[in-house]
Amino acid sequence: MRKVIVLIGVYIVSVQCYAQQIKPLSIDTFIYNKIYKNIAAYNIRYGSLSFNKSIDKMVLEDNSKRVYEQYIADLDYKLEMVIEKVNDIQYRGGMYALYSVKLPLGLYFKNQKTGASRRFLEQGVGTRYLVGIKDDEIKFLSGKFFVSAIAKDYDLNVKYPNSYIDFLKMKGFEYDLQDIVFLKKKRNILYYNCYSNLFRKKGLLILNLENVEYFELKLFN
Repeated sequence: MRKVIVLIGVYIVSVQCYAQQIKPLSIDTFIYNKIYKNIAAYNIRYGSLSFNKSIDKMVLEDNSKRVYEQYIADLDYKLEMVIEKVNDIQYRGGMYALYSVKLPLGLYFKNQKTGASRRFLEQGVGTRYLVGIKDDEIKFLSGKFFVSAIAKDYDLNVKYPNSYIDFLKMKGFEYDLQDIVFLKKKRNILYYNCYSNLFRKKGLLILNLENVEYFELKLFN
């Protein structure tokens, strides 16, 4: 019996030691891993090929520029990101903690060992992103990546167009929108005036009620 007790004690200690070695990812590392893969996948799928003189053919010719090269980092390179907690806007009911992610230099990769860097000038890549975090779940809220569907979390009512404003402010974080004011409804489309701090211009938000997860922003000259 004593041997059994000793063996059980050794097993419990070994499990505890092993568990201590498995440390949860920091919030910044968790966000980086999730958002980098999303940005890379989105831009490989939808990136501007003509601007980068890249090709997306299944068979690569000699000396051709691979479309994936500027989005997938080499060994020891990381995409430079600035990740910050957001407190001035709130996901409905505070269900998710919000974090802004900025790419201040665009597609700028830095080698974590040598300090060497690589920068790609991609025309379509955004610089502002917004994500929501709850435990180990992430919602991709705003930015040039594959976005999460969030309309179901909001009390949106076409009879009350103002019910869409907080939702649109969340979705339009990448443009730093403010002063969103309902203008008119025409058939299945809602129109809102707004101002983009990113572009420093007034604009028109166009929201198709058949797919409210996306909207169009037209800027005024």
